[in-house]
Amino acid sequence: MRIGAVTHLPKEGLELARRVRLMDQAGFDSLWMYETYFVAESFSRAGFIAALTERCKIATGVVDPYTRHPGLIALGAATLDRLSGGRLILVMGSGGREWTEGILQYNRKRPGTDLVKAVLVVRKLLAGETVTEQSYGFSIEKAKLDETPLRPDIPIYLGAEREGMLRTVAGVADGIWLFQMPSTGYIRWACELVKQARPNGKPVEIGSVFPLRITDDPKKELDNLKPWMAYYLSLPAVGEQYLERAGYENQHSPSD
Repeated sequence: MRIGAVTHLPKEGLELARRVRLMDQAGFDSLWMYETYFVAESFSRAGFIAALTERCKIATGVVDPYTRHPGLIALGAATLDRLSGGRLILVMGSGGREWTEGILQYNRKRPGTDLVKAVLVVRKLLAGETVTEQSYGFSIEKAKLDETPLRPDIPIYLGAEREGMLRTVAGVADGIWLFQMPSTGYIRWACELVKQARPNGKPVEIGSVFPLRITDDPKKELDNLKPWMAYYLSLPAVGEQYLERAGYENQHSPSD
């Protein structure tokens, strides 16, 4: 098991620099970041963190083939891997529906298919191939990177939450990035599902986020976490699936 840390974005760059240096020196295997539209962009942060650290791997926030064309994802990954000395983990996903469709007005007809094809495009470009591909949400024709990365086999983790998406991406991912409000029950279920969907039992790494608070006032921290947990449980389909798979006991009587 490897232990990484999520690098939340403070208001000041100097504070982020202080934190990531401490995380690198503390021996975390990898530093991860989120990408929330109009709040925090991840590729610029990944370059910033690469310049401040020496040993930890650097994982991008989950980037999708709608807000970033797969050709630009490959270009960004190649640049980041070279600048970081081969420490990049590329994290891709289909994009949150609330943002991609609701705010940015992208038309996601087949997000699972688009994501799988985008991963294949990125891998081919990083390997130095000339790529032509057509999908529902993007197209690319005769594209080739002028300069290949340090590693043509940069690991690609795929963010997936719903059962259907987990099954769709399990066969093409180097790693799976699970829903960020985990429980042991949910993780066991997801691991078994991914294992069944992998071709020939090929190994895959699975990661998730466990929130950790260090405090002498646990009641205050629990109260602070309740709105965060309520938000994720309220997400359509995702929250329902989490409650079903997490192993929670039903605290309500049949009359509730």
